[in-house]
Order: sequence, then C-alpha cells, then structure tokens
Amino acid sequence: MSIDVKQAVKSAREQATLFFEGEDIRHLMLEEVEYDDNSDIWLITLGYDSPNTVKKRSGPNIYQTIQEEVKRVYKIFNLNGETGKFISMKIRDV
Repeated sequence: MSIDVKQAVKSAREQATLFFEGEDIRHLMLEEVEYDDNSDIWLITLGYDSPNTVKKRSGPNIYQTIQEEVKRVYKIFNLNGETGKFISMKIRDV
C-alpha cells in the first residue's frame, strides 16, 4: 500500500529538519506536491527563508553598510511512494 500525501509531506519535513539541523532557516513551508505514477515517487517541494548578510552601498560614496537580505530557497524531496523513504533532495530553481 502506498503512502498518502500527508505522510509524504510529513516525511519530507522530517528529512528537512534532520538535514538543516543547526542552520538558520526560517519559515519552512510546503510549496508544491507532485506524485509520479510511473516511478511511484512523491516530489515534495519545501521552501524556507535563508538570511544572508551582504554589503550594500549606502550612497554615492564608498561607505557601505551591512544589511541582512532574506532569500527564499526551495528544495525538492523525492520519496519512495510505497514506503515514504527518502531518495534524494535537489535545489528547485525558480
């Protein structure tokens, strides 16, 4: 018996929590869900905010300030449709 969508999403979130432990990720959210009948694989896309400290020019002079810029990052988790076991994780370009 195959796992349902709720189980697939739960498994993907658990994997993300394990993989990103200790990293500063914020607002982990479900973005997309797809099931591939041919290969019996769930493709679960999770997104999160990743803070990045960057230097920005504050005016026409050379003076620069450091600001935090938040970037939304997306990861696709591929899970076995029968068992829910993790297969792979890829970066999802938007």
